[in-house]
Amino acid sequence: HLRTAAKQLNEWNLRGAQQTLNQLSDDDRATPHARHLLGWHSFLNGNYELARQHLVAATSKQPQQKLWLARLQLIQNTLEVTGGFKEIPSSNGHFIFRVRPGINEVLIPYASEALETAYDVLGDELMFRPEEPIRVEILDSVQALAEVSPLKLSEIKTSGTIALCHFNRLILVSPRALVYGYRWIDTLVHEYVHYVIAHRTAKRTPIWFDEGLAKYFENRWRNHVSDPLSRTDEDRLAAALHNKSLIRFRSMSPSIAKLPSQQDAALAYAQVFTLVKLLMEKSLPKGINGVLMNIRNGQSARQAIARAIGKSFSRFEKEWKQSLYTRGLRRLPFSAIHRKHYRDTHTPTDELKDIQDKKTRSLAYLGDRLAVKKRFLAASKEYEKALHLAGGPEPIISSKLANTLLKQGKHKRAIEVIGPAVRLNRHHVLLYLYRGKARLAVGDYEAARDDLIQAVRINPFDPEVHDLLANVLGKLGFEDEAELELRQQRLVMAH
Repeated sequence: HLRTAAKQLNEWNLRGAQQTLNQLSDDDRATPHARHLLGWHSFLNGNYELARQHLVAATSKQPQQKLWLARLQLIQNTLEVTGGFKEIPSSNGHFIFRVRPGINEVLIPYASEALETAYDVLGDELMFRPEEPIRVEILDSVQALAEVSPLKLSEIKTSGTIALCHFNRLILVSPRALVYGYRWIDTLVHEYVHYVIAHRTAKRTPIWFDEGLAKYFENRWRNHVSDPLSRTDEDRLAAALHNKSLIRFRSMSPSIAKLPSQQDAALAYAQVFTLVKLLMEKSLPKGINGVLMNIRNGQSARQAIARAIGKSFSRFEKEWKQSLYTRGLRRLPFSAIHRKHYRDTHTPTDELKDIQDKKTRSLAYLGDRLAVKKRFLAASKEYEKALHLAGGPEPIISSKLANTLLKQGKHKRAIEVIGPAVRLNRHHVLLYLYRGKARLAVGDYEAARDDLIQAVRINPFDPEVHDLLANVLGKLGFEDEAELELRQQRLVMAH
């Protein structure tokens, strides 16, 4: 019974493990091995205090068990990190958010909408709807993520990891931990895809395929289609092909989070996304579910894919690599590094360091100094020079230029400046904020609403975003939604 229960827990089959453990006699349940499994079951089920009690009892009898001691430490860390958290159910009750009372509660309405939509969309596409509510824990910092996961803080910051699907739950670092936020809603859905895949395949899917599926499905909750490859990812892939530096699939294990840089992690995600996209849209028009079932039944991912598409995986992998060369991948017209900027270590000049060319960076810095002195016309001229020298619509410089244009009342010009930059980088929140303000000013309310919604999906901790969005929604006649944004604004401002 204990061996069966251990296997079921490794597969996150908590219901099966509970049934197996219930068959133990009272004497058997009191043994150290049983207490360890009872504790691990409690932990995976979200009852951290009961888990701690079981593991304390188990390790007191057998202190030489290193795995048990490691799990006890993890449980104690988790209790400390999540101490004082409150539980908030999603709109339809399929998810339970655990969050520290206060400002991070601003995330809940948006997260609830996205995850409940994903629950239905992915339920249809991946043929799995979890019966038990899924825990979603929102952490305050990347340090907290390191405490409750197997990853070191250095690995988290080096790779840019910001969320995990681990130990039968979703774990998200609040976008407030980053200076400009991040695409946290798509990230949250990405982790939910991992949760679905883990349960569909009894956790037998290899990292490269698991990550590719999560990238492919992470934004289908919005309109049932996958986003195309971003221009920044095109640039990464084109450079890697030119330099013959694609990441090997085996190097992605045990986790993409353990790759040596944010750029390597982003490249790995781009690779597996293009592979799964080719697989889904060309070789598996009827869907992925037969592959997932065969993986659950014991086939390797490579075997299951080969069986589904009627050719060897090696041949398919060669076709995928060839497709990268023939799809016309475009390099960006400028050299840029897009890093996550963590609030706890951020300095005012950090974002300028992402601009690679020294002369361009110097012009942008001069523009910043003029803008601080409210010399907006002079600042905009320096930013224009910097953009010209950069060779294209570099997002950081474009956002700075747009802001100075808004200060001068040049709303249409600001919209013109931001358009090309957004097409090249959909992650920079200031582009959406400034264009939303400009579109509101010229009366393009529907387009302004779209931009401001994008800003909320990156950084909902700016009270101005909620105020602007409430204004736009009110003008469009969406009174209930406008009132929600005003409540969100009050929540942010109260903290």
